[in-house]
Amino acid sequence: MNQKMMLAVMVAAVVAFAATVLRVPDARNKDQEAPILRVPEVTYERMEEAGEQKLSQWQGRYVILNFWASWCGPCREEFPLLIKLAEANPDTLVIVALSGDEKRSDAQRFVGQMQTLHQRELLKANVQWVWDDKKRISLDQFQVLRYPETIFVGPDGAMLRKITGQLNARDMAFFQGVIDGKIPAMPKRLPLPAQ
Repeated sequence: MNQKMMLAVMVAAVVAFAATVLRVPDARNKDQEAPILRVPEVTYERMEEAGEQKLSQWQGRYVILNFWASWCGPCREEFPLLIKLAEANPDTLVIVALSGDEKRSDAQRFVGQMQTLHQRELLKANVQWVWDDKKRISLDQFQVLRYPETIFVGPDGAMLRKITGQLNARDMAFFQGVIDGKIPAMPKRLPLPAQ
């Protein structure tokens, strides 16, 4: 047997072994559910008031975790959309806006600038401004490497969507559609075409 043929047989044997031993789920099995990813418990302190808060206290509501920094241009552009969404859903949505700024004063200045620029009060009950100075939440718990990044969480704590980069009107329409029950949060698995 030549070397190419021998290599092909070895690769086939390894693939067959891995398929039987590891039992990788078959995506074609429509009865098999996709795993549900749950967000970890997060403890944080709001910038505007002392005292620990827990993400689990918002169970029963949708939560948007938004990771941002004051120096991030796209973060500045997406905040008005997030605030409008929070205003439209005061009882069903909480936004936890986590700043990755090095200095607390930079994060506070950013919030003040956003309030002045957009002529609206940003310190709302359903908008939590958080300074994640040691990156304990953003980097250690959610592996956020660049800003902005947004995680949409369902009322049961399931991670429904993760968006890296600037949010847009289509993202807001998705969030609102899910909150209103018009769009399924988790799309149903469609059967694959017969082969």
